[in-house]
Amino acid sequence: MRGKHQIRPNKISEDRQQVPKYRSHYTRRHNPNRHYLSPELTQKLLFERYTEKCSNQLHIGCLNRYATERNYHFGQSSLGTCKTCDKLEMLIKADPGDKALASEEEFHLRKADSAQSATKHDFQSATEINSAMWTTIAFDFQQTLPTPHINTRVTFYSRQLWTYNFGIHDAKNVFMNMSEDTAGREDPVKFYPA
Repeated sequence: MRGKHQIRPNKISEDRQQVPKYRSHYTRRHNPNRHYLSPELTQKLLFERYTEKCSNQLHIGCLNRYATERNYHFGQSSLGTCKTCDKLEMLIKADPGDKALASEEEFHLRKADSAQSATKHDFQSATEINSAMWTTIAFDFQQTLPTPHINTRVTFYSRQLWTYNFGIHDAKNVFMNMSEDTAGREDPVKFYPA
């Protein structure tokens, strides 16, 4: 087999499996197989890491093709995942043939879409109609960024401390409250009592 080597492609696969990947909650509906790598990573950094670990000579184009074929993308999608989505994803990975889990995930995503549409409609109503009659308040507890923001290869492959943002939005004002990962994934009300 001319041009086909059976050893090197496996090395790329092994190396890329060690890189943390995630799926975005909101891109799953449109592209369910898309995975995101850390926004701090680049093809060049991955190529350097691969060449440090493997003695095989490989062109960076091979790594680019590998990423394209497996639907890996750099950078963050606009939003992350919720706890229910993460749980369902792990259960589906453990038992890919379970139709009940797939249905539950689809139902959950539809509920999320419906809630987003209702919130958007309510905010539009609050701004278009007399604001004295309407008040819409939304709460958003989101994971925002890795802390500390260190641009070294070691941190890409380690668990990072995350900073969270609890947002309170009405039609005209936004209030943000920051917390760190060490407080645990508790109910936002415990962090920010009224």
